[in-house]
Amino acid sequence: MRLLRRLYDTNMRRWIRRREVLRGTQRDGAAWQRFADELYLESEPVFVLSTGRCGTELLTKLFDATSGVACNHNEAPELIHSSVLAWRKGQEDFDAYVEAVRAGRFELMAEAKLRGRRYIETNCRITFFAPHVLALFPKARFIHLVRHPASFVRSTVRRGAYEGTYADLGRISPVDGEAAELWSEWSSIQRCAWLWAETNAFIEDFRSVVDSERFLRVSAEDLFKSPATFNRILEHCGLAAQSEAKIASRIAKPVNADTASHGLGRYETWTHEERAWLQDSVASLAKTYGYAV
Repeated sequence: MRLLRRLYDTNMRRWIRRREVLRGTQRDGAAWQRFADELYLESEPVFVLSTGRCGTELLTKLFDATSGVACNHNEAPELIHSSVLAWRKGQEDFDAYVEAVRAGRFELMAEAKLRGRRYIETNCRITFFAPHVLALFPKARFIHLVRHPASFVRSTVRRGAYEGTYADLGRISPVDGEAAELWSEWSSIQRCAWLWAETNAFIEDFRSVVDSERFLRVSAEDLFKSPATFNRILEHCGLAAQSEAKIASRIAKPVNADTASHGLGRYETWTHEERAWLQDSVASLAKTYGYAV
């Protein structure tokens, strides 16, 4: 009952907040149409692209403490299953997925614009919608948040990835080729290593069509340790720098740490076979990102 009351109170506060914003704004029809056109063509929202399990909750915490920001980490619609469909069919049904982004994000971004805030999304589910986001918001900015593949795999395995939970609806899996044929025989490490490589390869392909000044790659390891990294992110977002001491105090407290273990220890304790599984999948991209495997 207490959790239900908290959920009700949270939703009610959001409803009241949005109603107040809309009631306090009066425009004629033509002006509202210009507002919508400007939202699409002129605004510069920021989208964080990632595999997940790489520091997006910490980044959300840091953005939430930043003035002038409306940060969305998992507001509905969260696009859990839709993100998988975007990965599978997003190019052949491109316009349909552009409309999915419009339907799922217009109100959130409109509210941010009315409140004079920069819209920033840290939800990893938006990753496979990146080409559609860019088509709809040509001035959007992107941040690629990447984590050492072994750390990502360990964290994801410990969360029970590909073991039949509801969250698997939001995880891609191969649909053809050798990987698809071997999938049922693969270990959790192999599957999660494939997920890391496939997701980051998608982001790399997308990066090739984005203006370089609108794309920033950041390592999770730097974000976890260096306050200067968040200030670099703020600069990319067009936001003012913050006190590094305040940033340091916020990143000192772990966020969304692993709470369950499926028996997978740190990378240095893995067997030779387990290391080989990882290396077979991620070697090329890991080298690109400066990670030793």
